[in-house]
Amino acid sequence: MKKHLVLCFCILYSIHSFATHLRGAEITFRVIGNYQIEATLTTYSKYDGISMLADRNSERIDWGDGTFDSVCRTNGPINASGCHDGVIIATNPVSIKKNTYISTHTYSGLSADGFYVISYFEQNRIDGIANIDAGNSVNIPLYVEDTIFSASFTANLPSNSSPVFLTPPIDYANLNESFIYNPVIFDADGDSVSVELIPPLQSQGVSVPQYSYPAQYCQANNYPNNSFQINPQTAQIVWNTPCQMGIFIIAVLVKEYRCGVPLSTVERDMQIIATNESDSPPTISFIRDTVIQPGDSISMSVTANDANVGQIVSLTAMGGAFLSTQRPPAFQSTSGNTATGILTWQTDSTSARQHAYIFSIVASDNYTIPEKSYQTFRVWVVDTSACLLTGISQIPNPLTAFSIYPNPANNSVTLSVDQSMIGGTVTVSDITGRKITAVQLSMSNYQLSIKDFSNGVYFVTVTDKAGTSTTKKLVVSK
Repeated sequence: MKKHLVLCFCILYSIHSFATHLRGAEITFRVIGNYQIEATLTTYSKYDGISMLADRNSERIDWGDGTFDSVCRTNGPINASGCHDGVIIATNPVSIKKNTYISTHTYSGLSADGFYVISYFEQNRIDGIANIDAGNSVNIPLYVEDTIFSASFTANLPSNSSPVFLTPPIDYANLNESFIYNPVIFDADGDSVSVELIPPLQSQGVSVPQYSYPAQYCQANNYPNNSFQINPQTAQIVWNTPCQMGIFIIAVLVKEYRCGVPLSTVERDMQIIATNESDSPPTISFIRDTVIQPGDSISMSVTANDANVGQIVSLTAMGGAFLSTQRPPAFQSTSGNTATGILTWQTDSTSARQHAYIFSIVASDNYTIPEKSYQTFRVWVVDTSACLLTGISQIPNPLTAFSIYPNPANNSVTLSVDQSMIGGTVTVSDITGRKITAVQLSMSNYQLSIKDFSNGVYFVTVTDKAGTSTTKKLVVSK
């Protein structure tokens, strides 16, 4: 009998292990008390066939201090286990189940390393991912992590929540059509974020085997001009163009700063599913970045149409500003071909932030697998107050000493930096992201001429010799 039980257990374990087909995952968090956080693990799984055997009522979160918790699923209806079932968000053309696991944890104090790493590990991804290990991906683990720096727990920090993603980490691309996608990242505290692509991980510090970024994969398969890029400020992803049908994965790393001080990093592991359909995405009108003062109102019109006869286009608007409980913007649209929409926003003093709001207008057609186009833009509601973050002098970061004066200015400005920053670079960009000038720092009080700059808002980025950067606003007024 004992041998039969052991054999039964082994078979069940094998099925459970090999059937675990994850499509994507991320962890976000918020500080809720003294060294206390609330973390949310979100996974996206395949939910059909043998994969249903791997459905998880609970998952393990490693807190990075030598402890971990088994966390009950919290979304969907409650099941017999006392946990929840999760929510199926798609069944066609592929099945996708969204699962959230929320838990709290209290640390004993500041880490001697200056940070904690929260992580999640799962043994099996979905099978057939083209750009890892020649498609042999089912036995390759999925690993995501967040880094919480000590500044997030500073007593004088008003609050901190990690950046969050407002769109799911699975999207569809079409063969030989430009693929555009935006995760629509939002930081509730108005902190600065930068975004970059990194290799997906299978454990801490270990990339998945034989990984190629989508462009590298296509270039190796006789598409030498293929490109895949992410905008570090808006997180817009553009792939020109998918070269092969199949599943591709990428990982996005989001870095969060306040006054140049790192607060956290958040990682997302996601999928792009390339298909071959006789459809093309809608065309959407351009919207410029805008700078306004608190109390100003904006009204932006947008249109989208589809060259494919019979297609109906719909418009939706996304962005963290819509989550505001004070003065959120509004978006109204009418579907059709042409579709029309209007974004309106009456701001007030509560709308002001040090950094821009990111908006994405998404145009979708009604094809079997809807094609999408994103129009992403930024709105600055100018906050003229100083960037303040007290109680963190114990965290060495010479970037915090970076200052610009006078500001506003009309002819020249002085960039005052720490001595250790000499040898780094200064880059000035306009509100469209276009680089205006770039110089090397040769002294701690550097004079920068702006006599040829037009009136407006610019962004001055100081980058040290290690590659760490921080950005501040400069207003030119003549």
